[in-house]
Amino acid sequence: YVLRRILRRAVRYAYLLGRIEPTLVEVVDTVIETMGAVYPELTRQRQSLLRTVRAEEESFLATIEAGINRFNQPEEYRDFPPALILPTLEALVSSG
Repeated sequence: YVLRRILRRAVRYAYLLGRIEPTLVEVVDTVIETMGAVYPELTRQRQSLLRTVRAEEESFLATIEAGINRFNQPEEYRDFPPALILPTLEALVSSG
C-alpha cells in the first residue's frame, strides 16, 4: 500500500513534468543494478519488479487521463447525473 502511494505520487509528478509514458521502470532498473549486490532478492525478482511497476504506472496514467478527460468534458454534460456518468467512466478505465 505504501509503495503504491509513493509510486503514484512519483508518476503524478512525472506527468506534471510532461512524462506521459511509463518512466519509473527505468529508475527501478537502475536501482536494481545499483543495489542488487547488497539486496540479491532485487536481482532475483528483477522481471517481476519491472512488470509490476510498469503495470501500476500504466494503470495510474490511464486513471489520470480519464480524470482529465472527465474534467475537460463539455459544459453541457456536466449536469448529467453522476449515476449515469461514473459507471461509463469506470467501464472505460477498467477496460483500458
